[in-house]
Amino acid sequence: FVQYVAGSWTVQLGKFSTLAGAEVAAPVTNTNTTRSILFAFEPVTNTGLRVTYAATDKVSVILGVNNGWTDSQDTSDGPDKTLEAGLSFTPSKAFSWTFQGYYGRTNSNYTNATGPIKADLGLLDTVLTWSATPALTLVGSADYGFAQSTALTPSASWSGVALYANYALNDLWRLSLRGEYLTDRDGYLTRNFDAAYVGQGQSLKELTLTAGFAPVKNVELRLEGRYDEPGTVAGAQLVPKTYQGWVEAIYKF
Repeated sequence: FVQYVAGSWTVQLGKFSTLAGAEVAAPVTNTNTTRSILFAFEPVTNTGLRVTYAATDKVSVILGVNNGWTDSQDTSDGPDKTLEAGLSFTPSKAFSWTFQGYYGRTNSNYTNATGPIKADLGLLDTVLTWSATPALTLVGSADYGFAQSTALTPSASWSGVALYANYALNDLWRLSLRGEYLTDRDGYLTRNFDAAYVGQGQSLKELTLTAGFAPVKNVELRLEGRYDEPGTVAGAQLVPKTYQGWVEAIYKF
């Protein structure tokens, strides 16, 4: 993207990171190896125009217009656009809060014989970050999303929360614990195509623990364990519980 800064104003045009969520596309800035469930259903990048106004050194307001956000689209599905708005509040070095929303018409998860059906989709997201001590940082992220009904499709909504605890044991070792819960009450995100379960809701849970070891400044080795527990759909366990183990090496430059 290209960027222009004039006083309290910043204008970005092109493809840039989304406002939503506590995690980002670049792995080096995330504290876990695997991504959260919420991350899977948030935009990753946006393509469009974004304007940020720093009202004070603690408060910023963001407005923008983008292509469809559900798949981080570089090109839009026709003339329809998505609006974004955000508020950032940083009262101190130890605490920050962001609140952002997306709303627009784009391709939905519903399809018919001609392809995806367009619908008005929205997402509200907030992230709280608290550096409780020099060693301990706590993060909370919450989402509420919805798809409005059309002549061909019903309305749907989903919500979820993710909590993070990041603790530096010493200059070499750190631990990051993440737990989250998402409820897809209408089965929109975790669509079940078996006719017996269409429209049935499902909940998703996961717990992840990551140990990071940084022997030198630009290198980190990560060891991670993750447990996922999908809920039942109409009393049936359609997706099994899973256990994962990950080893990751990161070089920062």
